[in-house]
Amino acid sequence: MFGFPTLAQFERTQINFNCPCTLQSSDGETAEISFGLVNNTNGTVDELYATVGIVANVLTSDDESSDDESSDDESNSSAAFLDTVTLEVSVEPQSTSESVSYEIDLGLIPEGNYYFELLLHNTETPDGDQLLDSVWFKGLHETPSTSFDLEDANYLLDSDGDGVADLNEEHVGTDPEDPASKPEDPTVDVLFLFEDDAFEHYNTDSTTHLAHIVHVTNEMYEKSESAIKFRAVGALDSSTVSELSSPAPLEESRYLELMDEYQADLVA
Repeated sequence: MFGFPTLAQFERTQINFNCPCTLQSSDGETAEISFGLVNNTNGTVDELYATVGIVANVLTSDDESSDDESSDDESNSSAAFLDTVTLEVSVEPQSTSESVSYEIDLGLIPEGNYYFELLLHNTETPDGDQLLDSVWFKGLHETPSTSFDLEDANYLLDSDGDGVADLNEEHVGTDPEDPASKPEDPTVDVLFLFEDDAFEHYNTDSTTHLAHIVHVTNEMYEKSESAIKFRAVGALDSSTVSELSSPAPLEESRYLELMDEYQADLVA
């Protein structure tokens, strides 16, 4: 069954996976998942389910090709639930359970590239309103898959202590075990938009005030040893963006147009 990718990883709940979480298979047909659970509620939790799914760019063929045109593969993003298991475990209030392993069937995985995901829920089938937690497993996979040994994607793990998480270093190609090998500090380009009277209560002009905001922000990040910098790429009022004189907010399309024009990462 296909549906939309889960949004569970964006929610904060009181019943969660306790990782390390693993997903292992020797044949690409069956797999073993293992994980613990954390119960931060004041009641015992004993009716839970876990589902393994994929979020994929699935390849499809256009069968309606003409004599003059060849059939090309197209890609669409989809999510699929592979198998659900009942968690035969009871977790006491304000406690953490030991890691437990479960067997699952992977079924028929559609052709394409995909990531594995583990969902925790308290209904027999995954429901967007009932999802408690979600874990992504490291690595992009491609059909057919014969075997794999996966760990959860720990976005906080920084093995070499250089301030950049291992996953980010792997993504850009630097060595997560070498503190001398790390990506350049990212710079966020900010486009400032403001109404005509935005600075009438400040004893300074807009350019100076915005430059001060950027400077103080960068200083705060530097003192906290956070490898990120901000840079102003523009400061616009209604003389440039006429819509700013209107009480109605800017349309999203206009924001995107301005971001593209000024090559901005963020509009403030």
